Parts: sequence; structure tokens; C-alpha cells
Amino acid sequence: MEQDVFYNFIDGAGWLARRPDLRKMHNGCDYILNLKTLNRLEAIICKYVPTQFFTQQPRPHVEG
Repeated sequence: MEQDVFYNFIDGAGWLARRPDLRKMHNGCDYILNLKTLNRLEAIICKYVPTQFFTQQPRPHVEG
């Protein structure tokens, strides 16, 4: 089953001045990451990419 997942990386404080745009982007994304939460990217990928594309190592768990 194919599923599209949209994530966005917020890269700096410049978004504070563009809060309306940030809210729109937040509403349209499945995940928004920043430097403090970038470590979640691997778990997000593992949640949606079919197992056949991974080696036989344990997969990280993603919340939500």
C-alpha cells in the first residue's frame, strides 16, 4: 500500500516573523522537524518505507 507522507524541516528563527505561513505549513504536513527533533527522521522513514528496502536490523519506533 503506497502512502505519501510530507515532512518539513524548519531551519531557523526567521519563521517567528512568518507565523501565519508557519501555521499553514504545520497544518499541511504530517511531520515538522527542527534541529532538536531531527533525530526522529529515521523512525519516520522506517514507519513508511517498506521493510524490503532495509537491512535486517531492528527498526526505530515512531510515536503518533
